[in-house]
Amino acid sequence: MMVGRLLDTQAFPFRQAGLDVIERLPDRIRVDGEPHPIDLSFRVQRMLLGRIRQLQADVDVPASDGPGQPCSLRLVVTASRERRYRWTTSARDLTDLCAALRGPAVDALARTIDLTSFTVTWCPRATHWRLRVEPYAASHLRVYFPPVNYSTTLHPPEASTIAAALREAAGTLSTSVVRPARR
Repeated sequence: MMVGRLLDTQAFPFRQAGLDVIERLPDRIRVDGEPHPIDLSFRVQRMLLGRIRQLQADVDVPASDGPGQPCSLRLVVTASRERRYRWTTSARDLTDLCAALRGPAVDALARTIDLTSFTVTWCPRATHWRLRVEPYAASHLRVYFPPVNYSTTLHPPEASTIAAALREAAGTLSTSVVRPARR
């Protein structure tokens, strides 16, 4: 099983960073990310002559209430030397939450790790927030013609930074009160 082996390789830095594996499934690995577990899986991007498997680290944070409609926040990091960042959202009533998500661990994540994306999504049916980090490292590129396999891995400090940022953002979301927008 190629995907399982690749996923084990990408979960190894999280284990080295002190996170224990809780559950192992064919398409994902769950590690202990106190207080909420972190799910590691791949997002597959298919191309004409190849595919890219991009690591995703997900955390689901249950919430009693939130915005009335599905919405998301996205971390945008500039390509400047200082690596400035800001949260963007389509919902106007989440601007306070954007400010609350600017903690030291999220700051360290934005400044030290190259990210494909970091998103926070509200799912009103399931009443939970889903946090998703996709680092550029920890991806696997497979080209069929010419045949090339190329993998990059995270280092344990990077895995620790990702876990700390997810923990901090999850803590912020579980303590923040987001009122549904009035119509």
